[in-house]
Parts: sequence; C-alpha cells; structure tokens
Amino acid sequence: MSDPYYQKNLPSNFYQQVVRSSVNAIIASDCNGTITFWNGGAENIYGWREEEAIGRSVKELIGNTEMLEQFAHIFAPVFEGQSWSGEVVCRHKSAEIFPVFLSISPLFDKAQRVCGMFSISRSILERINALKKLQESEAKHREITDSIREGLFQTQKGILTYVNKAVCDMYGYAESELIGMPAWNLACREHREEAKHEFFRKAREQDFSPIEIPCTRKDGGTVWSEVRFSKLSGSSGAFGLILDITTRKTYEQELHTTNEELFNQTLRAQELTVQAEAANTAKSEFLANMSHEIRTPMNGIIGMSGLLLDTGLNAEQQRYVETVQSSAEALMSIINDILDFSKIESGKLEIETIDFDLSKVLDEITESIGFRAQEKGLEFLLVLAPQLPLLLRGDPGRIRQILINLAGNAVKFTETGEIVIRIDLIADSELEARIRYSVRDTGIGIASDKIDGLFSHFHQIDASTTRKYGGSGLGLAISKQLVELMGGEIGVNSMPGKGSEFWFELPFRKQAQAKAGLVTPVALAGKRIIAVDDHATSREILAAWFALWHMRADTAGDAKTALEMMRKANNEQDPYLFALIDMQMPLVNGEMLARQLRGKSSFRDTRLILMTSLEQGSDSARLEELGFSACLAKPVRKSLLLQTLLSLQTGLGGQDHRMPVTAYSAAKQAPASGRILLAEDNITNQYVGLAILKKLGFQADAVADGAEALASLKDISYDLVLMDLQMPNVDGIEATRRIREPGAAVLNRDVPIIALTAHAHEDDRRRCLDAGMNDYISKPIKPEALRKAIERAWQAGRLDNAGAPDRAPMDTDDSAVLQKHIFDKADLLSRLSDDTQTANAILQAFLQDAPAKIAKLNQAVECEDGDTISRLAHALKGAAASVSAGALKDTAYKMEQAGAAGDCARAAQVLSNLESEFKNFESFISVW
Repeated sequence: MSDPYYQKNLPSNFYQQVVRSSVNAIIASDCNGTITFWNGGAENIYGWREEEAIGRSVKELIGNTEMLEQFAHIFAPVFEGQSWSGEVVCRHKSAEIFPVFLSISPLFDKAQRVCGMFSISRSILERINALKKLQESEAKHREITDSIREGLFQTQKGILTYVNKAVCDMYGYAESELIGMPAWNLACREHREEAKHEFFRKAREQDFSPIEIPCTRKDGGTVWSEVRFSKLSGSSGAFGLILDITTRKTYEQELHTTNEELFNQTLRAQELTVQAEAANTAKSEFLANMSHEIRTPMNGIIGMSGLLLDTGLNAEQQRYVETVQSSAEALMSIINDILDFSKIESGKLEIETIDFDLSKVLDEITESIGFRAQEKGLEFLLVLAPQLPLLLRGDPGRIRQILINLAGNAVKFTETGEIVIRIDLIADSELEARIRYSVRDTGIGIASDKIDGLFSHFHQIDASTTRKYGGSGLGLAISKQLVELMGGEIGVNSMPGKGSEFWFELPFRKQAQAKAGLVTPVALAGKRIIAVDDHATSREILAAWFALWHMRADTAGDAKTALEMMRKANNEQDPYLFALIDMQMPLVNGEMLARQLRGKSSFRDTRLILMTSLEQGSDSARLEELGFSACLAKPVRKSLLLQTLLSLQTGLGGQDHRMPVTAYSAAKQAPASGRILLAEDNITNQYVGLAILKKLGFQADAVADGAEALASLKDISYDLVLMDLQMPNVDGIEATRRIREPGAAVLNRDVPIIALTAHAHEDDRRRCLDAGMNDYISKPIKPEALRKAIERAWQAGRLDNAGAPDRAPMDTDDSAVLQKHIFDKADLLSRLSDDTQTANAILQAFLQDAPAKIAKLNQAVECEDGDTISRLAHALKGAAASVSAGALKDTAYKMEQAGAAGDCARAAQVLSNLESEFKNFESFISVW
C-alpha cells in the first residue's frame, strides 16, 4: 500500500470500510469511557447495535459492578499512554458472561495528549471450551492407559517423557522419578550400554522388532522386559510397549534344564531305537525268508497233488490226494492270514489307489466263491444296484480280499439256503461314490454277546467253532483293519439260527471316463423273456436286470407255471423270445422242462438258456441236444448274460449259431500258444511249473537262476518269462533289470515277464513293477491264476506293440490296408461276436466322447501341461483301440509319449495329425 498510485486511487473511506468489516470487535471511546465508535464485529460479539452503543459508557455496556475493578485496573495505564492486552471477562447484551481477549491502546490528539481509547477484542469462549474438553479427554486417556496392565511409554531422543501407571508399578518408581530419565537406565547396569546402542540402532534402521532385556527395579529386584516401540511420525520421539516376561523367562530356564535332561534321555532312546529297528529289520527279513521257505514246499505239495489228481487214481487214492490238497490249501490260507496280520501290525501294508473295473472284481469273486457254494448245494447270488458306478479308483486287490473273506465265511458257516452278495450305492456325486457291500447268509448266525469281539485278533465264537470249521481267527480282524485303512467302516447283523449279514462301506473316487455312462443295449428293448427259477431272490435280481435293459419280462417259480405262461403267450401270438431256465428245481428240473418244450413245435423259436452249476455246464453237446442255445454258470454274471442275449438276438433269423462259451468252459480252455521260459531254482517247483504249463498247452523250458535266464534269452526269442524272485547268483529282480537295460544282449528286451514269488511281507508287486516286470503272482502257483496272468501279459504286449512308434510304415498305395488302418471293421465285429447293433452303440458313444477329449488336449497343449497331455492321450489311445481305430490309436500314442517327455512343442505338432485322424475315422463311420 506504500505505492503512491495505490494510495492515490484508494477510496476515501477505505480504512473506515476495513475497520467496520472486521470480525473482531473494534471500539473507540473518549477519556470518560463514552463509546464514540462501534463496528459490526462488536455488534456480533457483544450483541448491542451501533445506535445502542454510541454515547454509552464502556463500563456500563459490557461490564457490571463486579467488573468495574477489572476495568479500572485496565484503563489506568492506558490513560498514562501505555497499551494493554490480556484476557478479561465481559457481558453480552443477554447478560451472559463470557471470556474475551482484549487489546487496548490510547488515542492521542494533536498535542499528543491522551484523548481516548481504542480497543480490539475477540471472544475466546470456543477456545476455552475446546481446552476444557482436551483436558477432560487427556484425563480420560490417562485413566485408560493407567488401567492397562502392559507398560506404555514415550521418549524424546531416548529420554522418557511419558509413562503409564503399569511402568511405575513394574519398576517401583514414581512417575516424576521416571520422567526425564534415559530409557536405557532402567536396564541392569551391565546391560545399559547394550540397551542404549540397541535403542538408537533400531530407531536409525527403523527395526521395530521386540527386544528382551533384564531391568532393575528401584528396590534392586530384576524384571525381565520385552520392549516394543515404533518411531513417532515427524519427530525424534518414540512410543512403545513393555511386557513383564519374568515368569516366562523362569519357565524357559526350567524348560532349558528339562530339555537338557530330555536330550540325554533322547540319546539313550535313540540308541534303543537303533537296536529296536535292527531287531525289527531282522524280524521282517526272518518273516520274509520264512514265508519263502514255507511257501516253496507248499507250492510243491499243492502243485504235485493237483497234478496227481489228473492221473488215473482209484476212489481211495483220489480221496487221499484230495485230503492232502485241501489240507495244504487250508494251511496256506492260515499262513496268508498270519503274514497279512504281521504286515498290518508293523505298518508295512500299503493301500493302492489305481483305476479298476468293479465288475471284473465281482466276476472273480463269483468264480471263486460260486463254485464253493454250489459244491455245498447253496444258492449263490450277486445283486448290483442299477446305477452303481463300475469304473472306480481304489485298491481292487484288498476289496477282493475282504469280499472273499466274508463270502468264504458265509459258505463255511452255512449248510442250507443261500449266500447273497449285494452292492448298493449309498452316496453319489460327480467325482465320488460311497458303496456298501453286504454278504448275507442263512447259516448258523451269531449270538449278540459274541458280536462285540468278532473283529478281534485270533477270535472265534467258541472252541467248537475252531474244531468244526477251522480258520485262524484273523480273517475278520484283517478285514476290519483293511476297511479302516481305506477310510470305511464295517459291521455285522446276525441272529442265531437265522443267518448273518456282514457289511462294509467304502468311499471311492470315480474315473474320468465313468461319467460317460453305460451304453443301453437297444437290440434287446421290447423283447420278451421269461426267467424260471424256484429261488425268489434270483428271480428278483433277473427281473431288475431285464427292466434295466427295457425288456418285457416275466418270472416263474417252477416249471409247471412257466409252461402255462409260455403256452398262454403263444396263444396270444406274443411268444417269449428267450427262456432263462434254472437246472436245479423241485419236481421238474430245467432239463425236464427243456424236453417238454422241445417236444412241441410251437416253442421252436424260443431260445433256451440254462443256468446251472459249473460241472453241469461242461457237457455242451448234451445241452445242445436238449435244445439249449447257451449255458451260464450260477451265479449268473450280469455282463455275461447281457452278452449272451445280444449274441442270441443277432443269431436269430436262420443264422447258424454256436453255444456261447460258459464260465466253466472258459476256465478249461485256455488259448495256449507260444514258448515260455521258467526261471526257478527249486527242482520241485520247476517240475510243478513245467507240468502246469504243459497242461495249459504251452511249450516251456526251465533254468535255475537269473544268469541262466539271461543266457537263454540271448539265444532264443521267448514269448514270455516266468521269473522267480529269490534265486542264487542273479535273482529275479536283477535279471529283469538287465533284460530291460538299453543295449541288453537279449533278442527281445520287451519280452513280457511275470514274477513268481513266495515273499509275502514286503510290497512285492511294486518292487516287481519298478524293476520292469509286467505282472506278479504268488506261490503256490494255481493253474487258473497262471493262465490269467499269461493272458494279461500277452494282451498288454499286443496293445503296446501296436501303438509303438517304430512299427513298420503302412503302404499308403494299398487303399484296402489304409482303410483297415483307419477303421478295422472286421476286428471290431469279431470281438463283439458279430453283434452289429452293439458295435454301432459303442461307436456312437466313442464319437460323442472323443471330441471332448481332443478339446481338453488342445487346452493342455496351450498350457504346456505335459502330464495332462500324456494322461488324456493315453485315455484316447485306449478308447481308439477299443473301437479298432488303428491310425488314431497310433497318433494318440505318439502324443502320449511327447507329453510324458515334456515335449509340448512335439505334442502340438502331433495334435493336428490327431484331429485329422479323428475326422478320417468319423468319415468312415458315417458311411458304415
């Protein structure tokens, strides 16, 4: 404002406007205190309008009698020419008293004499109220902090500026004694320099992790303190927390002393553990060796007695040999139980999780238990829930073991009636299923007071049970532990004289392909069938299967009723296409009923199927003479019945049809071919093995150890090797590894190898497979188990060789060969007994499923997920092989190899070929 231009151009009343618009109260008065000026700020603060204030006394307007002394004290120095400022109490027009901050200066005339006063004032009521609230808040916070058990403190450059009551109590000082003290002075004298250094280091590096330090109380006692602090923002101060950890430190010291004692005890325990492990290892080795030593002669006893039974024996000799064999098998069963129990008790037994088909497990149980039940004249039935998933993940061997144990007990303790295995679906989801297995019999039953101890080790109901029925008393205990190892539960319901029902429930993961569901046998829909069986449960099971296949089905409990129903159907011009007849029926059995039907021309178009025991099914010529088109062994397997009906349906219309192979004939007619090498050091076992192989129709040679086996494989291209594990010089595991080595001097490194072992305590199967073996069977060798193992090994070998990348290239100029490579129609139909309708259903299911697999392969390639590529390609390879799509299978195999090797770039190249091969296959199917 010192610029002359601005001074010149200011409005004449500029200063008056500034004064009047000020928010502060500006008041002027003469020497008598009469108000001569009163601005808007004064009106707002004191409540008097300008016209009310002018001419009145300051003392009268804003003071009262009590305040006169205050104003006299203020005005006196002003009249002497001095200024004054401070806080005073004034009165509002409303008579309310409030504080103001007042500044008064004298006004001078031209002669420099005091002629009045000039004051500026402002209300400080809000500030006073805020200060009061702040004081109240601080008091409240102080009360809160003093009530906290943990110590709180604040420092400025390491000096204590605030402590709460807990800090004072912790160290025994008054607050006034602590304020101003360096914080590190609380530490014990020998730790103060360390504490000071650590304090500043943490502040400098902003490392606010807790520190533990011993401190000294005022009375000389020691307090172990845990100090945590953080830097106050924008200052050199810090705020922190102190915990008294004296008790904890005492415990730690006691714990340290205890740990030293425990350490010394642990050293001793480790010494004892080493000794115990050595003893346990010796025990395990002893058990494994004893297993081998026991099983080796048992193999000779069982094998030689089996061979002896096939020679010309008289009745007495036959009975003696059968007794030897049954006794040996009973002894073998007890040995197996003891060894299994030992594995479980020592924690050596492991549960597998592999893909398996539940129907195959049940088929094996049917073959094993069905024959034993029918030998005793018992009805043996297997009932499956309609929507039961069959493609599962779990341990099929252990499931088979439990079911055979329970069903074997049912047969053992039942003299008349039936054995029923029922499989039910308890819970089901997209990925998992919980399945209940139950085995019900009509045997002797169990008293309620005996049930609690039934699953205990070495338990039998009473001594007479052991004498009459035999057994080790371990079977149920082992079953219970196996079920629990697989995450399930097991139980029993029973009444004496009424029979028993043993059950167990297990959770399973489903296989990915299980989601696709089952193919409906459309060829049977609407076809009429009658089942004739005197057993009500059997009729119920068959009726449920027929309903599942959408057949028009009836059942009859005896031959007379069936004959009447069939006559009625003929009269109604709606005859039965199939008649499923049980052989064992009262009054008129199945053979007698068949003769009655064959005696009448009206029934010539009805296909007769016999259900009978294994022995009766062996005379196929006689059964064909009676008019039976097929024969099925009881208990009838669902899959085999379906296959038989579909096969007979295709054979209708004048085509020549041969009787389907029954379960009995399949067991007796092994498709033997090829040359086998048997590596076995025991002379008796060599003789037994060669004799069994000869009976099965195989040409075989024997060597005494792994070294001789290697030498033989260098000179002769054997189709399969049976390899004993425990042999001198070179054992079976080492021999297999040498055969599989790249560059091995043998004619065929991929020759199928089946392990023969008497070991039962270690995880033999995994050990054998890791060494490169294809399969594993335990001693004593049973002819049927050996036959099945050989078939499995050769089937796997054919599949692998067909998918190998180094197969001979195809002659692309030969269109017939090319078409056969894309889709081998003849191969597919031959495997389905020329059932075109079933083949069509299977092909349609494949065509629906394969695109989804290929789409997932695309995603896996994009993500460069080698494991997923390998897994999906492997699944597609198997599915392609099932529908005889050779080219697609070969390409899928190449992709599987690329994924397994982690070569995702190679997998991407093969993927385009895979998609092309699928399109070629799809085109061939569309015109078939």
